[in-house]
Parts: sequence; structure tokens; C-alpha cells
Amino acid sequence: MRKIKIVYQSQTGFTQAFAQQLAQTLHAELVDMKLIAEKDFEHVDVVLFGGHVSGCHITGFKRFYRQYADLLPDHFLVFGTGVFPMSLTEVERLQVKSFSNCQKQPVFRYLQGRPAVALPWRWRLKLKVKGGSDAETSGLEAVRPVLEAVDHLL
Repeated sequence: MRKIKIVYQSQTGFTQAFAQQLAQTLHAELVDMKLIAEKDFEHVDVVLFGGHVSGCHITGFKRFYRQYADLLPDHFLVFGTGVFPMSLTEVERLQVKSFSNCQKQPVFRYLQGRPAVALPWRWRLKLKVKGGSDAETSGLEAVRPVLEAVDHLL
């Protein structure tokens, strides 16, 4: 059985909720980026990194990659989380900006969902304008793109 490690950066718990769902489903070890150490990459077959999408970057990714790039296995996936839907063009721009310094381009998936917490009225309005759902998105359906990508990697 392959050993999978999920490293995440979360300030509000939003990305952490996605990471926890992935860890539970994949039977993977979950580690907050603040607590990761070099020894955590020993005997790992797949690493997933998750961070919130803010503007044109994934929070914590550049610092994580700069520090641990040489320790990452061949199978490396990054997932970005956000409340608002992203167009294909926006996803491609995010990938170019986030992964421009990566020796090997990681597989990337964007997870869009709505947390169980009440959103500020401006965000709810923006969701309506962008065509997003006001309904909560969680569980396996929310993380399915990453699960399919991991399945394809292995």
C-alpha cells in the first residue's frame, strides 16, 4: 500500500476541512504546514499540498516548495481551495504564477466549496453574481477532483 501524506496551510479552517476529508478517504497522514519536518517525507510515495487560493497564488505553497522541493516524491499534487468558482483561464493563470519555479510541474486541482459557516453578505452576493451555489459543498463530492487525480497518479 502506498504511503500518502497531506500537508496543508489553513488560517480559517476552510482548507483544513478539505484536507481532513481527503486524509480520511485516502487513509493518509495529515500534517499542518507549521508542524512539518524533513523526516516527515521519508518513505512517502505521494504528497498532496493544500492551500487557499488568494489572488493568483496558493497560500503557503511557494515557501513549502522552496523548503522541501528536494524531498518531494515523483507523485506530487497541489490543491487550492476557494469559495468562488474559477474559470479555466483563471486556473491556468494560477498554475503559471504558482508553479513557475517548480522543476517538475505538480498536478493541480481547484476545490470550490462553501463551508458550513455563514459567509459575509458581500461574499454571498459575489457567489450569486459569479453563478456559484449558496448551498454548502462538502464531503466526497467536494474532494472528488483530487481523489480522481490521486487515483490517476497511482
